[in-house]
Amino acid sequence: MKNLIYIVVVTLVSLTAAASTLEKYSAQQESKIADLQNDTVFEYLNDIKIWLERNAKPIKSNLNGAASESEIKRVEDELNIQIPKSLRSAYLIHNGEKTSSSGIFGLWRWLSLSDMREEFKFLNMYPDTDTIRIPVLISPGGDALYVESGPESEIIEWWHERPSRDVKHDNFKEFLQWFANELQEGEYVYLPEDVSGLVEKSEL
Repeated sequence: MKNLIYIVVVTLVSLTAAASTLEKYSAQQESKIADLQNDTVFEYLNDIKIWLERNAKPIKSNLNGAASESEIKRVEDELNIQIPKSLRSAYLIHNGEKTSSSGIFGLWRWLSLSDMREEFKFLNMYPDTDTIRIPVLISPGGDALYVESGPESEIIEWWHERPSRDVKHDNFKEFLQWFANELQEGEYVYLPEDVSGLVEKSEL
């Protein structure tokens, strides 16, 4: 009888501890979600997705699901880089676009972490600066928008035919804000019969 009571007590203690651990984990997850929702990166990506839902619904699914902290850290360790804060926040919401996408960002395709790893090798074959380039978006012609390894970075355009350091935006958050505003201004259109992405109206 004493053994049975002991087993019951131990079981109850274990269940209580497990419930407490689960509650703490849930609270941590809710806190992370709340932090993301309060982040303007989340806000601008959400604005873009709302526009896609209304105007180009088929390509909204070109966005991958969220990357995890461990996936981001694995890429950083493998490439010996630091992904800038605003870009990191974006990857925690969407791990770039599917490889089959023509490019939601005006025929610029946001790279998944896996694709980033592949393009990283190519982009850093041209050591014309002391900085480490991290590719973020690529065009059909092989040009790239990249950031530099560090706490935060500008968005810089790199032309494969004439490598240069052409700064486009202060950071990835500002890039998302700019693109969301461009969508609202009607500067991009969806041509489903031609591409699985958005096309800048001025290019038509």
